[in-house]
Amino acid sequence: MIIDPSDKNLFRRKQSPTAAKRIFREQADLIHQGWVKRLRELERLGGDQSTLAEHPDDWMQRHTYRLVKWLIARGHQGILAALVDEVETRHGSRNDISDQPFKQALLAMFWGYERRPGEPLLDRRRRSELGDAMAYARLHGVQSKHFCGFAKQAGLKRIAAKLKAGHREPGFKVA
Repeated sequence: MIIDPSDKNLFRRKQSPTAAKRIFREQADLIHQGWVKRLRELERLGGDQSTLAEHPDDWMQRHTYRLVKWLIARGHQGILAALVDEVETRHGSRNDISDQPFKQALLAMFWGYERRPGEPLLDRRRRSELGDAMAYARLHGVQSKHFCGFAKQAGLKRIAAKLKAGHREPGFKVA
């Protein structure tokens, strides 16, 4: 049986970085396990059943976005640099991501898990797209439960350019 990640923010402002890293790792492992389990279940479902189920990628993205938002809200995003350093391998990032907590989290969470040797579950391009989408959603104050719809509506492939240009989606107030 796979346990789902917490639905409450487990991070506290006065936690030590060690405690925050432990909680982050535990929750990241639960997200990874839940994602892989859901991917396997989706493969087993028939055509009609699979269209009715939430896609495992959407589930993973929603939970990852929420976890990193919680980490940032409690002031612990500094642990992400240490987690990225622990990856201990060339992770394919050509750009500095030290000021991009969502990209750091995605790298720290998913680099070590591979479907086939040498092929990460999230390659550099996908980590970049999702990291940008999560940062863009946070700038817009998007709730976790609405993240996937927001990212799809905003255009996942266009979000990086929108971030760079300082674009705001219609209907969202400037923060």
